[in-house]
Amino acid sequence: MEESMEAATIGSAVHHALEKIYAERAGQIVTAAFVEEQLKNKERIQNLVREYLAKRFDKESLTTGKNLLLFKVCVKLVEEFLKHEVKNIERLNDAGESLSIELLEGKLEHTICIDAKKIKISGKVDRIEKVAGVFQITDYKTSKYSTIPVLDEETWEALTTDPKYAKPVQLMVYAWLHNRMHGTDAPVRSGIYWLRESDKSLDTLRVDKTNDVLSGIPSGATRATSPGLAGADSTRGRPAWRSAHPIRPPHTHRGRNVRRGTRVRSLRAARVKSKPSPSDRGAARRPAC
Repeated sequence: MEESMEAATIGSAVHHALEKIYAERAGQIVTAAFVEEQLKNKERIQNLVREYLAKRFDKESLTTGKNLLLFKVCVKLVEEFLKHEVKNIERLNDAGESLSIELLEGKLEHTICIDAKKIKISGKVDRIEKVAGVFQITDYKTSKYSTIPVLDEETWEALTTDPKYAKPVQLMVYAWLHNRMHGTDAPVRSGIYWLRESDKSLDTLRVDKTNDVLSGIPSGATRATSPGLAGADSTRGRPAWRSAHPIRPPHTHRGRNVRRGTRVRSLRAARVKSKPSPSDRGAARRPAC
């Protein structure tokens, strides 16, 4: 048994409680009355938090000292989220909309093919909601609030090098996986509920400063251009889905990619004009996935 709680344990306990509370409404519309009822049942909230912590801590250790205080923090985070949820649902109802729970603590996954090898990409999401026809892929965070950087042409290049883009990458992967599993035309938001800042709405990934709704890439659009990569849409390494108010990706025109005023031959044009290398010829003979 552990002696004191770590931050990750607090987060997991809160996740557990929220999952159990909303399980009754999985696949259904969540009403403000339902959430208010859960909020009033404080004993159940405490028992759900205690249920998770009992797997890792001696029962007595949760009744005194630091662990008792952290136990109360877990309970408080759940209660504050539910309070905000009531207000959010009431605002939606006033606008003639509703919130439904599509998935709880579920897995999104898709298999791509790289050099004739199948690679499975998966992610576990805390909750998928549906609001006004838009799927909202949400992640609960009990860590300190930090703004999700807006992704635009100036920040794409930093995705793989700057640690501050870890959360945007996670949210992009979730949106891409949902897109692969449920169709490219399904509008999606991907964001974070910061549980320590429960008065804030869903903090969403944005590809410009005003729009956070991502929609699928139309059929017939550019497929993957990375050698040996199939089944993973991209445009110069960028996600193939677009925003409803689209980002301006590199434009393709008559075999040329035009970006920032510089013209570069596309991969297809380059292959036509140059002989394949031995490794390329070997790759061409490999069986497809």
